[in-house]
Amino acid sequence: MVNPYILTYESVISLAQHKVHEQATVTLTMKNIAMSYPAADYYGHPREKQLHPHQIFSDLHGFIAGMCKRFPISLGIIAGHPAMIATGPIGGETFESGLALASRDCVAVDSVGAHILGVENVRYLEEAERLGIGTAALEEIRVKGTPLFEACGIFKNNSKMFAAR
Repeated sequence: MVNPYILTYESVISLAQHKVHEQATVTLTMKNIAMSYPAADYYGHPREKQLHPHQIFSDLHGFIAGMCKRFPISLGIIAGHPAMIATGPIGGETFESGLALASRDCVAVDSVGAHILGVENVRYLEEAERLGIGTAALEEIRVKGTPLFEACGIFKNNSKMFAAR
């Protein structure tokens, strides 16, 4: 069961915080929006409180890719205001990265976002590319604005700063 409002949307825009996630590897545009589709009134919130049986977490990455295939994201935005490093959603360290990422290709923007976080091989991104949702291969993605190596450095430098505390 999904939130019935999704069936009435003309366009889906996902705005996500730039962060690492313990279960989904990263929380970016695809994970952020896909996990909002299962109706909380039906499944409970958080969804671990099972009012009705479900298999959402048995293959979380497949679920995320599948939801994004069924309900395409028109525009994916990742904001580093604030960004989070270390283990999220609640155990990480936040900081202002000064970065914002956006694309009409949610797989591409999430691939770039994951790379900046220092995370490679996110399974839901690989699955989404296989399903034809978008492009996960960094060498095929054109990045405008801040060079990718510079954006990666912002996160790397902040990781070192938090580790030194």
